[in-house]
Amino acid sequence: MTRAALSAMADPIEAHARRGAPFTFDPVSLKLLIERVKAPLGGEGGEKIIHAPSFDHAVKDPVENDIKILSSQQVLIFEGHSPPPPFPFHFPWVWPNVCGEGQGIT
Repeated sequence: MTRAALSAMADPIEAHARRGAPFTFDPVSLKLLIERVKAPLGGEGGEKIIHAPSFDHAVKDPVENDIKILSSQQVLIFEGHSPPPPFPFHFPWVWPNVCGEGQGIT
């Protein structure tokens, strides 16, 4: 989440102090990104591009649409604070929201 989003939370001091904790994670945005990269791109000819956010450590905020994912790429690695299964005990509420109840990422 952006620093502005953390500041808008009910307890912004705690939100900033605990940035990266499960309640500051946005599983819906991750799920939408995963669905976009898994979906057929369709259309005729040429490379298709999907954009993903990055994180700028200098400004301490995400940068929307900073990473270009080409339709020719066959392997993607999603990196961040929330580990993928088999470690759902770390953030048990995150992965059901990202993957669907009882499902992993394929």
